[in-house]
Amino acid sequence: MDARLHGACDDGQRVRLLLLLAPGSLGDALPLAAIALHLHAALPSLGFRLVANAAACNALRVLLPSALAHRLHLWPIPAVPPSSPHAAQRQHELACMLAAATLSPSPSSPSQSPSQSPPSQSPPDSTGRIIGVVFTLFAIEGWSMAEALHVPAIAVSPFSPSTVPAPRSFLAALAHARPDLVSRLDAAAMADLATWQWRLHLDDQGDLRAGLGLPPAPIDDDAAASLPDTRLLVLQDGRLLQRVDCPSPRIVWTGHCALPNSNTLLVVPHAAWLDDVTDVAVVTFGSMDTLSRVLIDEPSAHQLLMHVCCALAAHGMRGLWITADTTTLHAVHERLCTTLPLVRTTLRLCGTVPLPALLQTLQSSHGREGSVIVVHHGGSGTFHTAAAAGVPQVILPLRFDQHGVGEAAVAVGIAHVVDTDAALDDWTAAVGWAVDVSAQEAAGRVRQQLLAQPPGTHTAAAHIIESLGLLEPHTR
Repeated sequence: MDARLHGACDDGQRVRLLLLLAPGSLGDALPLAAIALHLHAALPSLGFRLVANAAACNALRVLLPSALAHRLHLWPIPAVPPSSPHAAQRQHELACMLAAATLSPSPSSPSQSPSQSPPSQSPPDSTGRIIGVVFTLFAIEGWSMAEALHVPAIAVSPFSPSTVPAPRSFLAALAHARPDLVSRLDAAAMADLATWQWRLHLDDQGDLRAGLGLPPAPIDDDAAASLPDTRLLVLQDGRLLQRVDCPSPRIVWTGHCALPNSNTLLVVPHAAWLDDVTDVAVVTFGSMDTLSRVLIDEPSAHQLLMHVCCALAAHGMRGLWITADTTTLHAVHERLCTTLPLVRTTLRLCGTVPLPALLQTLQSSHGREGSVIVVHHGGSGTFHTAAAAGVPQVILPLRFDQHGVGEAAVAVGIAHVVDTDAALDDWTAAVGWAVDVSAQEAAGRVRQQLLAQPPGTHTAAAHIIESLGLLEPHTR
């Protein structure tokens, strides 16, 4: 790694900070918070600044243990109107990330505009010194920020990078533009480039780098490989999600990263109401509540809610649906409860709750005589959480990598997938499969397999400690 990226200077008593960049959904930010908690246990003097969208920060304030609260400063990215162009939303996110990094691009950079000014308040950890950057693939700019800060960086992804591969024309265009460089890259470097680093070579990244006073491209014409020698940690269980092996040793599958379960039973919302039945469903579509038209548009949200409700009722079940009180689903449910007794007696809504603790609590009260299932969108975090709890899943894939997650879950026998155009009979059959004893036993076997391997959070934290050189001088 380039020596200038180590950031080894000593600023006396200033707190050493890791800058964690995770714009996107809660599913992007939560794994980084879990890793921070593990790092804090190993290195108590280390502080963290987590940049995430405001909705994700609000949820983290509910989910994070108090032990991390004084060391993890949340830096919310304020929401922009949904009608804003995608490019404007990305510039707004970038302006906030740059502010958190205490970087001020030159006017030539388009990353800031008067309407997208970063937060003006100094954070509580403003006296700290950033010594490393951990960024998700939705914050690929973290690479260049680390370079400008002269600190090391590492990339993480809660989803498989193969979900968004390089455009087919990219490698050919790069070979045409820089043939000498491409001819010198080894197989591992080419794999990094094709799998995830290609994004660093697009025009918007060149503009950012110019504004930060960096060379226009992150690969030097005189280098034989990428600089710096940055790893990508895929925060998934490769055996569950059918990992595609990559010839780069810098791409590592760590396993799922989740906040530790306190093993304390949760005060479950509507607990007494749920106790009247033996079989219970937890329904959650995560950030899709505000990102998928299926859940945003009222007619489709109405149809989905009724299909889930009727499918559960057909099997004598009740469901706890996790969603915010500002969503279309919440409004549809509230209206239907006044007109349809079936909805009122089958589905109840609740806000953010820690899913691992919720599943553990429901299993302790329902698992012996009945069953617990999870109905969700196929988000990687929800899938891994349900698999670790040993509960069958009904998956409605909507966007991103969710179709791949659904296919992999079916392949290991712990999920049934329904399509967005599924009829009520399809939903009823899916729920019936999930409560069957064979599905319950299959989910239990997968849970035992997961318990036998090291937690992904431990593996990811170990790689970050090594890559960023976080061991304190007296422990080296």
